[in-house]
Amino acid sequence: ETEEDEDRGYNYSVIGGQAAANGQSSQNNVVINGGTFEGTVAGGLINLDDENGTGSATNNKVIINGGYFKESDVEQNPTDSIQGGRAVAGDANNNEVYIYGGSFEQHIKGGVSKTGNASQNKVVIGEINDSDNSNDDIHIYRQVYGGSVKNSNGGNANYNVVEIHGGTFGKGGNIHSSGITGGWAASTNADYNEVLMDGGKLINDSLIGGQSYGKGSASYNKVTLAGDGYVGVEVWGGSSISGLASYNEVWIKENAQVSGVVGGRSSSGTSELNTVNVINGTIDIIYGGYSSGKANVLKNKVNLQGGIVNEDIYGGRSSSGEVSGNIVNISGGTVDGYVYSGKSDGAVNNNEIYIIDGTINGGVYGAKTDKEIKNNKVYVSGGTVKGFLMSGWGGDSLISENNEVIISGGDINATVYAGYGSNTLNNKLILTGSADVEDSKLYGTNKNGQTGNNLVIDGWKGKTEKVGIFENIDFTNTKWETNGVILDITNASNNALADTHINLNDMTVANGEKLSVGDKMTFIQSN
Repeated sequence: ETEEDEDRGYNYSVIGGQAAANGQSSQNNVVINGGTFEGTVAGGLINLDDENGTGSATNNKVIINGGYFKESDVEQNPTDSIQGGRAVAGDANNNEVYIYGGSFEQHIKGGVSKTGNASQNKVVIGEINDSDNSNDDIHIYRQVYGGSVKNSNGGNANYNVVEIHGGTFGKGGNIHSSGITGGWAASTNADYNEVLMDGGKLINDSLIGGQSYGKGSASYNKVTLAGDGYVGVEVWGGSSISGLASYNEVWIKENAQVSGVVGGRSSSGTSELNTVNVINGTIDIIYGGYSSGKANVLKNKVNLQGGIVNEDIYGGRSSSGEVSGNIVNISGGTVDGYVYSGKSDGAVNNNEIYIIDGTINGGVYGAKTDKEIKNNKVYVSGGTVKGFLMSGWGGDSLISENNEVIISGGDINATVYAGYGSNTLNNKLILTGSADVEDSKLYGTNKNGQTGNNLVIDGWKGKTEKVGIFENIDFTNTKWETNGVILDITNASNNALADTHINLNDMTVANGEKLSVGDKMTFIQSN
């Protein structure tokens, strides 16, 4: 056990215990209360002289209550940083670093290994209950890692934890990279890592649960941004360059603020089954799953329960891969931009949006692509939707087919399309329940001459501004109401329904109601 007090002045390195290449460095402690340091601070480490040394660094601990940790010459001292435990070809597991004060120009790592595993390490920065505001005196200008595997032929960085309760990370501009990552691997797996940030400011970098910088997986990671936590760039649940990013979770709560949120992302690997949950907070943009390349983005989910989204929400987003099976649930909050279930320059199929409550000011595009777009659905049962509402935006797509908008409630003040694109087929707009479309315009598609784009009036009655470009209007579950009007068009265009077929599929008369000669009910009325 090594303890350094503030009156020790300038120190180069502080090491709790160091072992030979094939030895063990375990259960060593370092406590630093102050001073100036340039070099390595480590609870336990393995000598670097033998790159094949299999010794392990485990169960070591570093506690820092204050001090100044200077940036060293990185080329001359590439390993200098604050480390709970460091190994070469062996494992660096179950090490811990606790930061309660100080200024840091060096990386902070719970456990790091060149080619072994770095797992079950922990970094804690700041006090949970900071009654004396001591967290304000923590300044960190470099990266923070729970666990780190440095070489591409190394082991895995799994089950690491980072907790941030306060402090300032980074400087204005891009003076230093100062991101926070639960588990980082050069090319192997970074799974089951967790990051919690409920205080502090991460100014110019991202907060990441697990990241593989190669072909490894980044899966089952979790990031929670809560309290007054602030992230100036993005929060990623899991990220891989070419591997799988799956089953990652991001939670945004309380007064948290962040520019962007991504559940899981991979440039050339699949991003699937990731989830973003927003309870409250302020966010610019949200992606359930994301790929910047040709990779597929599948079955990701965004749940918005509250808070403010300044720009857009995407269930899934790929540059040119398939985007399928993604879901956006909105049960509260405000979206000032647009909501997309999926977007890509590739096929976008079988995605869904559910709007239960909340306000969407920009519009709902559903799925968006210039290629194939099929079987996407938007369900609106409550809330307020403005701007546009459509199940899919096909642009110049090959085909936009079998997409649906189902409105059963809510206040819709929008232009609504069953389908949109250059070739739309068999898309459907369904009005049912208590849907309020009085201030809306309803269209089967955006251009004439298309096939099978229908309006279904399912037991509904009410007003709307305009109706047009439907091949069929189908009335189903219709209840007789003497002198009643089912569809009242208040600002109709001339000949808007000239080529539309009107179909009464079924109608019921209440038991005991008597009909007389001359009784009538109007199915469609226009001004």
